[in-house]
Amino acid sequence: MEKWLSFVLSVLFAVLFTAIVFYAAHTVFSSEENLCWEKYPYPVYASDKNFDSPEVIAEQQEADKKQQECNNLWNVIEKSTNGKKLILIGIINVIVLGILFFIGISTIGLGLLFGTIISSIIATIAFYDSASIVALIIIVILFLEIVFFIQKNWNKN
Repeated sequence: MEKWLSFVLSVLFAVLFTAIVFYAAHTVFSSEENLCWEKYPYPVYASDKNFDSPEVIAEQQEADKKQQECNNLWNVIEKSTNGKKLILIGIINVIVLGILFFIGISTIGLGLLFGTIISSIIATIAFYDSASIVALIIIVILFLEIVFFIQKNWNKN
């Protein structure tokens, strides 16, 4: 029964840790809503207006151009924000794994180890498009830390 309880507690720690890390990243680097369509709406015309007239087409093309420029800027900002979130999650995981070197494997330690692994994998998948070099370096450091941690604790048994 004790092993079962230990496993359940480890899973709970892993899930809670993952939730806390993602919530922290979202709170620190909150994303803004894309409001480009509201900022640059299509012109509204009376029903008797000729929609094929050159003036109407020019106004609609101008609105399209402004919306596209706004969307491009929003995409750049969103990509940057996602990169910062990935970096923050990676830094938190590196710090937690560094602390785990001193704590060792226990119910809490095992849960935190799984939590760092799970949150790193989810963050990498979720923020894949950020294409951040710093985040890549942090992910590689995390991988090496996890390998070192497992090797260190495997040799104890």
